[in-house]
Amino acid sequence: MTTSPPIAPPLADLPALLAEEPAVRAVVARAPTVAVPEAARALFVASLAGVTTRRPLLVAVPTGAEAERLARDLVQFVGADEVELFPAWETLPFERVSPSLETMGRRLRVLWRLRTREQSPRVVIAPVRALVQRLGPHVEDIEPVVVRPGMQVDRDELVTKLVEGGYRREYQVESRGEVAVRGSIVDVYPSTDDHQAVALEFPYPDAREDLNRWLPLVKWFLAIPHYIVLAFLWLAAVLVVIFAWFAIVLTARYPRGLFDFVLRVFRWTNRVAAYALLLVTDEYPPFRLGP
Repeated sequence: MTTSPPIAPPLADLPALLAEEPAVRAVVARAPTVAVPEAARALFVASLAGVTTRRPLLVAVPTGAEAERLARDLVQFVGADEVELFPAWETLPFERVSPSLETMGRRLRVLWRLRTREQSPRVVIAPVRALVQRLGPHVEDIEPVVVRPGMQVDRDELVTKLVEGGYRREYQVESRGEVAVRGSIVDVYPSTDDHQAVALEFPYPDAREDLNRWLPLVKWFLAIPHYIVLAFLWLAAVLVVIFAWFAIVLTARYPRGLFDFVLRVFRWTNRVAAYALLLVTDEYPPFRLGP
């Protein structure tokens, strides 16, 4: 079996062109102040990472939004494995709410990678707020759960470790930090996963085998009870979204209960659309918000 070589970042050749730039050399020589335009910061940091032996470089920025933007830009020059974003808690001190699982997972991942030089990233980007927030006790001793292709792992032991580490066991995995077991399959949504792609797939039906040729004439009529219920549900969903807007503005959090309700209204709507409008199934949709 052959493995293809890793793909280089699209702009990997550009940082070397600035290796002798006076501003880059000034930072290496510990100059107290160097002015860099905002548009050139990612390229400047990538060039600096290429000429210095310090590892990692810690780049502090004023806000979380600037940190995320710089991290996204820097990946194009040095690669995703060489850049880590150390996020700040989105909660205020003494608030009776916990930071999101994504934030806690990403902070722990950065701290774990910093334990040894071999696995350390070349650049760590952090907002100032993240650098002044205290870490939990013995956080450096936490070991991640690592599963690689070809490994043989005991299912129950894996689930136990994940639950002990803060994962929620659910019937169906829908968000970060959740784990579900279906027979011999363990479905995990890692708390450190950066990708949030959503795929909605309606299967192409076999009209001869799966569909009644005359039922489409009355499906719209049979679905009228669903239309009535969905009208009230969507009215409630609009009010919930408006309330969620205020919650996000005032607390910087999207209450999970509100999110779940809107998601389930969409789920019900899609089931009715697949039955009455897209005509991909003859199975009458159930009257429920759940899966």
